[in-house]
Amino acid sequence: MKVHAEKPVYPAEAVARRAQGTVYVRVVLDDRSRVLWANAYKSADPSLSESATIAARDSTFRTAIRNCRPIASVYEFTVDYTWR
Repeated sequence: MKVHAEKPVYPAEAVARRAQGTVYVRVVLDDRSRVLWANAYKSADPSLSESATIAARDSTFRTAIRNCRPIASVYEFTVDYTWR
């Protein structure tokens, strides 16, 4: 579960090109809810991937519980970049 979602920065390169779309991010947590690894595994535009990954690493999560104990977990979510 995501406790605090860090807001991703819209990369200047993507702004200049008016790039937009969805980035799919996977985060691996240890049993203490620390982010061990994060990556964008699918992206509408490659210039958006790094920003989404950095935001994921800087976010706060709560790991899953099994048999009343925290366990390492994988969390997946999307980041949408759109022009308003």
